[in-house]
Amino acid sequence: MITENLVERGIMVNRRKLCLYCLLLLLCAVLLPAGYLYWQRRIAAAELRAVLMELDENEPGWRLEQLEANRREVPDELNGALVVLAASRGLPERWDSEITDALYAVPPPIRLPAGVVEQLRRELQLVEKGLADARRLVDLPHGRFPIVYSPDFMSTQVEHLQASRRIGTLLRLDAFRAIQDQQPDEAWRAIRSLLNAGHSLGDEPGMMPHLVRMALQGMTVQCLERALAHAAIGEPELAAMQTALAEEANEPLFLLSMRGQRAGTHRFFIYLTNEAPSIAVTVEEIALASPKRAPGWRDHFNDWFAMKAVYRSHAWVMRFHTEIIRTAAEKPGEQYRKLDHWDNIQKENAVMALTDRDLRFAHLFRGSNTKIARAEQRNDSHLHCVIAGLAAERFRMKHERWPKSLTELTDHKLLAVVPEDLFNGQPLRIRHSADGFVIYSVGPEEKYLGDGLDQLEKFDPVAARVEFRLWNPDLRRQAAIGK
Repeated sequence: MITENLVERGIMVNRRKLCLYCLLLLLCAVLLPAGYLYWQRRIAAAELRAVLMELDENEPGWRLEQLEANRREVPDELNGALVVLAASRGLPERWDSEITDALYAVPPPIRLPAGVVEQLRRELQLVEKGLADARRLVDLPHGRFPIVYSPDFMSTQVEHLQASRRIGTLLRLDAFRAIQDQQPDEAWRAIRSLLNAGHSLGDEPGMMPHLVRMALQGMTVQCLERALAHAAIGEPELAAMQTALAEEANEPLFLLSMRGQRAGTHRFFIYLTNEAPSIAVTVEEIALASPKRAPGWRDHFNDWFAMKAVYRSHAWVMRFHTEIIRTAAEKPGEQYRKLDHWDNIQKENAVMALTDRDLRFAHLFRGSNTKIARAEQRNDSHLHCVIAGLAAERFRMKHERWPKSLTELTDHKLLAVVPEDLFNGQPLRIRHSADGFVIYSVGPEEKYLGDGLDQLEKFDPVAARVEFRLWNPDLRRQAAIGK
């Protein structure tokens, strides 16, 4: 009996020990991974804090709220952005021009065909109210749109960008109409208003505002080339436009874009970290920062894994954007020679995001950050051509001949310096053509010869043409083609 009791007690003790061992193993199985994950999260958070502290030390005022607070203040009565919004509200809903392609298809020195002119006048009749407001931009070279940033930055409403595009298109139609009607003063006012419509976006943080601004600058150049192909413009107007375009070319749009992009990306990650109910959702939902369901226990468990990835991705993107910003702050020309390097980094980022799960959220920002830089490179080279072209036109008006070189323009104080071709770092090139004078860039392929308008019957409106052409006075106001 005593032996049986001892055996039974021994079995009970062994069972208790076994249960205790099992419980300890279970606790180890749970606590050790949890502790490891917690430690990894602390390391990732410390890495992010170090990156942000370094930014605060080296670039104070880099956050979105600080960038917005440091922007140029514009009084309401001088704010071209408010005029753009008012003019846009005066247009029919979802209005857009239907003859843009037809206008582009006609070479600058050729008058518009009768059918295109008729359609142009019909379109302008539909937008008279908006056009009357848009013309007020001629005396408003500065602007600042009222923007309310969303907590996640990505869903910020940007209807003002569409408004700017619409008003730019409207003023281009007005300029083409005035040129066709041989009203150079009205054409000039429309062109200056068009340039100011783009300038009203000012130093707005982000990439899209400056892509829109460059698009409006391109419209301005197109209208300028056509206007000078059909009429003589006064020297004071030419000088004023030359100064305004020089100011545009000197704006560091790539730098402004990347500073805004970095600040907005930081705001997005902060929203994910502090505000979103759960980040254990799909990549698409994370991109919108708007989870569609309440989180369950699995979501909270997964957050342990995801938060480490958010911290590490946040730190990686901040470092990446900061390096691009340092490139953007370099001298124009130098910065563009590094674009291929940053494109390669972007490709490596895409591959890395597929192999390193801790950086998977950095993949959300895989879009080419160099797009704005390449657009600026082309746009500023084109503006340099136009600036030199306006100086050449002023020279011709005074000396009744085209300049022999761009240096001759600097010698006569019509240019501050010989403009640089940002594609090869060399001075812009010139040609004395059979019908006038051409200032041109070698272009992205470094092969362009400035001959895109030598044969008007073969004119290709979509071909790359970084140049500004001026026609001899006796060839301006060409006869209409087409019926």
